[in-house]
Amino acid sequence: MSLTALFVVIAPAARGATPAPPADEAVSYQPPVDCDDRPRLTRALKRLEEADQADRSGWSPRIAERDAQRLGRVHALIAGARICTPQQHLYAAVILLHGGAPDDHLQAHVLATWAAERGADEARWVSAASYDRWLVSRGLSQWYGTQMRQREGRTCLIFMDGVATDEDRAAKGVPPLAALVTRVAGQAGLNLPTDDLEALDGAGLYCPAQAWETAPSMPPSPSTGR
Repeated sequence: MSLTALFVVIAPAARGATPAPPADEAVSYQPPVDCDDRPRLTRALKRLEEADQADRSGWSPRIAERDAQRLGRVHALIAGARICTPQQHLYAAVILLHGGAPDDHLQAHVLATWAAERGADEARWVSAASYDRWLVSRGLSQWYGTQMRQREGRTCLIFMDGVATDEDRAAKGVPPLAALVTRVAGQAGLNLPTDDLEALDGAGLYCPAQAWETAPSMPPSPSTGR
């Protein structure tokens, strides 16, 4: 699958700026006409997605190896023009979400957005998370607030651009800002004012993105477990 479909609708951003996500209907990707919509492929992709989630329910030193194997399988299916139905796109997007390169996250966003527009409800969150991860893996602030990282032994919320509203988040199945602040503060044993990113920053729990130099193995999101 070409990434042109998404690149043409994301306006080039100034260095260090956060580009706004395109409207869902602006993502012009369409699956190949000769794709494989048979249940057998859907079941195979579902098994990959279930294995991905199982690995994240109990952290393992082999998770990077297994992520790479699953990612290779999905890359091959995309290159072979096999992925077809909304559910297939969702399962593939979850695997790509845990890839180590920004291009994987961008592909995940394209696939998940297409699936969400066609009724795969869980794909809404994956669409948002993959867009955020595409940004933070390039060292940019995120848009929706799905991404966190470790800093000095504590979980911090990665900087957000500040433009996205709770309505934008709700449309993607992402919790409101107050819930994000409460969750991060609660993990640190703190009770901070909701909606107050300055208080979160003052507590050392609001931190800048760090561009990925190597592919980290992604733990489950504190928001959804994916």
